Amino acid sequence: MGETNIQWASKTWNPTTGCDHVSAECDFCYAERAAQKWQKMNANGYGERGFNFTTRPERLNKPREEDWSDEYVFVGSMSDLFHKRCDAGYIHNVFDVMHEVEGNVWQLLTKRPERYVEMEYLPWKENIWAGTSVGHRDSKGRLDKLRECHAEVCFVSFEPLIEDLEDLNLSGIDWAIIGGESGPKDEIREVDLDWFRSIIHQCHKQDTAVFVKQLGELWARAHETDHPHGGHPYDWPEDLQIREMPRVFPGQPEHDQWP
Repeated sequence: MGETNIQWASKTWNPTTGCDHVSAECDFCYAERAAQKWQKMNANGYGERGFNFTTRPERLNKPREEDWSDEYVFVGSMSDLFHKRCDAGYIHNVFDVMHEVEGNVWQLLTKRPERYVEMEYLPWKENIWAGTSVGHRDSKGRLDKLRECHAEVCFVSFEPLIEDLEDLNLSGIDWAIIGGESGPKDEIREVDLDWFRSIIHQCHKQDTAVFVKQLGELWARAHETDHPHGGHPYDWPEDLQIREMPRVFPGQPEHDQWP
């Protein structure tokens, strides 16, 4: 927890760990694979709980203690803070930290955006961004729930993108991340780059910033790229080399997205 190789963030913070599968995008979850490995090694606090959902109050103060500033912080890279077993009071404790440790962008990402709506009094700010994941047509309804919440900045992660999402309503969505799948090579699903192009076109048409993260492990293997998940833009077709960040408030931190 801390520095990260996730291209659209500069740090990760996991005040919770673990999750449960809720849709097809979860089939080859990278966080679950990592937690299972660490559980076998009894490492990083996963020895007892593995990937079972767990609150980690001992981690709440990490941003305070380390005085984080000018960071893009992915909150919950190994979990889902809005899991049904996460108490509302604990979520508010996390928000307290994000309010107190100023000068950062906090990126929350959930597959359960209905909890954003249920917790209608969450203290959102321009630097606390609400996100949801959509990689399959059956999950597109999450965008509607995201629009219903009171966050000042909303974003969507189209990763892992596992089928053509067809027409998208991106009204009220400030930012979109797109990524192909990584995981067991004999099981993960291949991506069609035209699915990326369709999303990019729709983002530009609807004034949504777009960030292409990776083209996926199968594409990377087929093209023998240096990055195992196809995450280096200079390996891609030129029209996919797009890494935009939404600029939404004065003094927003800079972020170098290119390797």
